Amino acid sequence: MAEQVSSHTPDVGGDSHPDEVNTPVSHREEQLVDKLTGVIQQTLEEHKKDNDKGGLNPVVVLTWIQNTQKVFPISHVVNEDKANYASIMFIREASVWWEATFEALNKYDQENLSWEMFKTRLLGKYCPLDMRRRLEKEFLDLKQAGMTVNDYETQFNQKARFAAKYIPSEDDKIQLFMERLRYEIRDFMVNRDVLSFDKAVEYARKRDHDLEIHGVTLSVSKCNAPIPRY
Repeated sequence: MAEQVSSHTPDVGGDSHPDEVNTPVSHREEQLVDKLTGVIQQTLEEHKKDNDKGGLNPVVVLTWIQNTQKVFPISHVVNEDKANYASIMFIREASVWWEATFEALNKYDQENLSWEMFKTRLLGKYCPLDMRRRLEKEFLDLKQAGMTVNDYETQFNQKARFAAKYIPSEDDKIQLFMERLRYEIRDFMVNRDVLSFDKAVEYARKRDHDLEIHGVTLSVSKCNAPIPRY
């Protein structure tokens, strides 16, 4: 990530997409690009503050890649420029690593660096196979247990990115999400028509909230109960 990102949309080149190159960018699009670029930078910056070793969490790196890809169509970045656009946002450790990695490439690869090649090298460095397998196992072992539904959903979605083969469809995702909920929440949802993952989360969150309120009410009623006389 770069320490400063220009406020204007990056120049794009290449003659394979002339319509994209000449497409004007509105002021609103520039503002959105700036906002998304800020989000991309903040993602890694916040992780740096929380990680004493300065290493990058593979979940954070994957999130960074996904956020970066969202900027491309808005800022009209063509395929030939995607790797360069992304690499200018590196700072510190990531910047040093990328400079060394780029210098080690042969001239042809330097001049024809694709987004896919860039992602492969980035994931190879910060999200290697052993880490991906560990996160995959963590996803398969994940259960709500003592977490709130919100925290469980966050953990589920983050780690699901590394176990895509187990959730080929939204129905599979819904099923796995519900199976790992606490019994009193899962049992509540069994006979409901859950048509989307968002709806599954909504039902689970509502049940979690109702149980919390019921628990508080029960505790209060016990506290206010008259003391028995013997």
